[in-house]
Amino acid sequence: MKFLSGFTLLIVLVFLHVFALLALNSLSQSALLTKAAADQYQAAHLLVSTENGLLQLEKKVSQDCLIHPLSSASLLKKPFSWWQTHACIVKQENRQFYYVREFLGKDQCCIIKQNHIAVVEFYRLSLFAAHHNSEILLQSTIASPSDEKPICTNTPHTMVTGRQMLREIK
Repeated sequence: MKFLSGFTLLIVLVFLHVFALLALNSLSQSALLTKAAADQYQAAHLLVSTENGLLQLEKKVSQDCLIHPLSSASLLKKPFSWWQTHACIVKQENRQFYYVREFLGKDQCCIIKQNHIAVVEFYRLSLFAAHHNSEILLQSTIASPSDEKPICTNTPHTMVTGRQMLREIK
């Protein structure tokens, strides 16, 4: 009889040990999922703040930080140090964003605002942000009217100025 009670105690201890290991594994997975959720939240917050920064820059028509056009792939491969030396800085929401503008060309035959023919210039605005282990590169193409006198030799076409495209480069 004493042998059986000792054997029962041993089995109970083994079960307690297995349950403790399962609980420890569950806690470990929970901590990992919490960290992953926090990283996703940080990335989403970085995306939203970067989009807001890009929107503010799009409203500002200027020629600052103008570079020769580069492919999106080459911009994506640029190290953080390149952005620090070649780009302009804008601060928003306690973050630093780096941006460059690229002149893409002109359209001489655009109808904008109540049948007014004008020259429209196209720019690409690239905004880079880094926070902890997240990096993001957003690009938008902007059409803005120029003060240049149009020389229209083709049939004019309607153009809506402002943002033409927005994309995240990965």
